[in-house]
Amino acid sequence: MKKLNVGTYSKGSRLKQVEKPAGSGTSRPKNGGGRSSRKDRPATRIPVKRAAMVLGGLFFAGMLVFGYMRLQAINARVEKFDEGGNKIECTNILNPECWTDAFKPQLKQTDGFTNGLVVGLDTRTGGSDSLRNTDTIMFFSFNHETQKTMLVSIPRDFYVPVYATKINAIYAFTGDRKPEDPFFYLKETVSDIVGQPIHYFATVRFEGVTEAIDKIGGIEVCIEDTLTAQYPNDEATASSPDQWLFYEFEEGCQQLDGEHALVWSRFRYVRKGPSVYASDFSRARRQQQVLESVKDKLLGEDSSVSEKAEYYWSLIETFSESVTFYDLAFEDILAGLAFLDTADKDPVNVVLDPALGGYNSLIYADSSTSAGYTIRARDESYSAIQSYLESIWKFSDFWKEQPTIVVRNVSDVKLLPDDHPAVALKDDIEFYNEILYYNEEQTDQFAGIKIFDFTAGEVPGSLSWISDYLGVDVSEELPEQYGFERSSKEEDILIVVGPAELPTPTPSDSPEAQ
Repeated sequence: MKKLNVGTYSKGSRLKQVEKPAGSGTSRPKNGGGRSSRKDRPATRIPVKRAAMVLGGLFFAGMLVFGYMRLQAINARVEKFDEGGNKIECTNILNPECWTDAFKPQLKQTDGFTNGLVVGLDTRTGGSDSLRNTDTIMFFSFNHETQKTMLVSIPRDFYVPVYATKINAIYAFTGDRKPEDPFFYLKETVSDIVGQPIHYFATVRFEGVTEAIDKIGGIEVCIEDTLTAQYPNDEATASSPDQWLFYEFEEGCQQLDGEHALVWSRFRYVRKGPSVYASDFSRARRQQQVLESVKDKLLGEDSSVSEKAEYYWSLIETFSESVTFYDLAFEDILAGLAFLDTADKDPVNVVLDPALGGYNSLIYADSSTSAGYTIRARDESYSAIQSYLESIWKFSDFWKEQPTIVVRNVSDVKLLPDDHPAVALKDDIEFYNEILYYNEEQTDQFAGIKIFDFTAGEVPGSLSWISDYLGVDVSEELPEQYGFERSSKEEDILIVVGPAELPTPTPSDSPEAQ
């Protein structure tokens, strides 16, 4: 297995953490007993989970930098000629329009999907590789047809019967079996679970990642609830024995620096606030949230290629001892750059937890094995999970937007038949259940079906799919014009089914007859 080290890794190297102000002021740490600030403490060990998340955001940065460094070496292969045989100057290798049959980079793919795996390694024990748990496992897949990306987080407690252990321990148990490819069995297991081959692979250690977040100026994270996170103090001493630090996060969107982004993505205990945030599954979703924020920050930079290359190179230097790419060629880098303008930059985020597909339906919690608490797939062939992931791909807009849909029957029949498009809609969106039906008095305001959007365009993908399915354009008129208002269900999309046609007025009904 070929690998590309971004820098070299020194077992004894550690980057000293510098005290940072709390993001926007809405998130601030408090110690457990009036302790002094953290600036005089020893260097902090940056946990590996944070590294894995930032890798996803900085993966593009690494690709761009190395592509830029080799730009001149490949420019000679890119030549175009006009109809008269005259050479056209087109030497921007980063521009796909300049590519020719002699040089047309392609991403590795299978059946239209390009897949990769990012693994965070916990190697902190004694500064050596003695502890080799893969603390974070993130699979990503790019659909070439739809230009969408799916990010699948596999919790560390996911049980793998073949190895009779949790997935985060497979590398530790099997890494020495194939010295030429120590991650072979872990990659094979992830591939078996998701039903897709892995084309690209990267590992991440924990050094330098907090500083990388600070270097890009922090990230914006939107938090749904006010809470106080309880976070372990790795630097407790006899003179400063507090075992916990407490960080306050306010509801709303806010800027987080590296330290606070790290805590937000890793904490497992809640001192005050909703207890749902204390689960590993919540942590996996918070990791995806932070990853997306890093990606938005990096891709949002408005600068030239050379300026971006210089900027991203400085970031890579920050975490150069932490990242290793495997089986990545320069042509792969360029092929990936070709999709930057066309790919959907809002990934489909999935966590393989017991909530997937209905609570305990596909995956359930189990404590009966010697491995302790685990989560397990009900179908050990993983075919049910793979089928569900395929459904998410098919209806990815509904998965991302999660619209509440209300169907109001005001037609000339009391109950819509099962084969009516508005009823069949619920069954044809294979995994989605947020559709409510109500039967009301017949309207004389219109005939046919009308679709109303109450979100001002916040669920465009779902609206477009429903519009195509029903063969009806989204109404530009206000629903109040027809006597309809948003209900207590706070629906995002309202579908109103009227009679097939309005009754023809009889002479006695006309104003002239009266």
